Amino acid sequence: MDLNELLHRQQVALMKADLADDCSSREAHLAEVADYAGSIADLRQAKAAPPYPAPSGNARLDEWVDDGGATQSLSGMVNVPPLVTKTIIEYHVGTNRYTDLAHAMAERARLAVQAP
Repeated sequence: MDLNELLHRQQVALMKADLADDCSSREAHLAEVADYAGSIADLRQAKAAPPYPAPSGNARLDEWVDDGGATQSLSGMVNVPPLVTKTIIEYHVGTNRYTDLAHAMAERARLAVQAP
């Protein structure tokens, strides 16, 4: 199994863990993720796959933009938007997901009324 296949399987296991309905399933998928992480580390440590490919020729490391080997000058990139990260809280009600607590509470109330 090569590095790309291991990384793919690890990502699929992470997605399965995220979508798991119960704790035991989620834990089983997370254990699988940990196993793949160990295999990936072992493969990289064996020097079969370095962590990142080294650029060839006289390319500068600060110009290295991806694992495909492309380089570009960073000068003149004044209009490039900044990288922004944000955390989104999700509320789960049954199979539905909400980012607004009021909507999640309203759905929960609707389900409580419909329950026998």
